[in-house]
Amino acid sequence: MKMDLYLICYDIVEDDIRTAISNICKDFGLDRIQYSVFLGKLNKTQLNEIKHRFNDTITSGNANIHIVFICNSCSAKYQILSVKNKTDENIDENKTNEIKEDNSGSLKQSLERDKGVLIF
Repeated sequence: MKMDLYLICYDIVEDDIRTAISNICKDFGLDRIQYSVFLGKLNKTQLNEIKHRFNDTITSGNANIHIVFICNSCSAKYQILSVKNKTDENIDENKTNEIKEDNSGSLKQSLERDKGVLIF
């Protein structure tokens, strides 16, 4: 089944709901690229399931979740440069991801410690 790249970001006031949404993103294998931003590939079934789980989890009106599709053409041109504080504990194990699209269109991921740069 075809996998598409998605950026998921959220602004949620309640700690328990924010944590639950974060855990759902991790359950689907998405990579945390900022505190409330995840990136990864999902197929249509997974996309529908993650939306369903988000809806079941959000119990108040103080939550916004954005799911952004990133097409292959855009991902080939897209760059994010960031510098992260090495003492941040909320980003998984002080790692940043370098993701580059190869010629076949699949994503290659390598974890690099303390470089602070995410590039497509």
